[in-house]
Amino acid sequence: MPKLDAIFFDLDGTLRDTEAVVYDAMQHAVEVHTGTRPARHELRPHVHHHTAVHKALVSSVPVDDFVDTYRGKLHQTWDDVAMFAAAAETVQLLSRTGYTLAVVTSASRQGSIEFVRKWGLDDYFDAISAVVEGIRPKPAPDLVLQALSLTGCHPDAAILVGDLPADVTCAHAAGVRCIGITHGFGSREELEAAGADYVVDSLTEIPTLIERIEAA
Repeated sequence: MPKLDAIFFDLDGTLRDTEAVVYDAMQHAVEVHTGTRPARHELRPHVHHHTAVHKALVSSVPVDDFVDTYRGKLHQTWDDVAMFAAAAETVQLLSRTGYTLAVVTSASRQGSIEFVRKWGLDDYFDAISAVVEGIRPKPAPDLVLQALSLTGCHPDAAILVGDLPADVTCAHAAGVRCIGITHGFGSREELEAAGADYVVDSLTEIPTLIERIEAA
């Protein structure tokens, strides 16, 4: 494998701690449109994107109605969402080390830009790959392919950090390795079963792991 040039980061569940608010908003939206509040284990296979939840649990309802309900609930608590401990420190360290960094997220592009700016990290990320027209959310490879195009990086020289099996699938479909992280939506067992190349429990482990990958 060639030297790593770029490190891509998923956003929700990886850099920002959104598990509780996302699950609550999805449960609320399903309950509003079906009368039944789903348990987390029912949502878990689909939580990588709200359209997947809609397709699996609320397909009889117009998708726009479901998304409006979901986003309305989400926005009530969105300002309280914080980054995981050491997220900013890790991003800054990797940027100073010389890596090209990108956000790769199924969230909206504008919202992702605003979040990165809010936390003062816009100078450290070279690109933001988010869902726009023609780009499918994870687990399709589109977002990682878009990040590769935006950064000019070869797949063999990039790695994605993500918390869900969908991140692993997306990365591998684009020819990129994946570091699974367990502090978000996915468990170690789920990430390993999806084929994550490496699994860590904290962002603080990333710089040391990158050094080991480079030295291998």
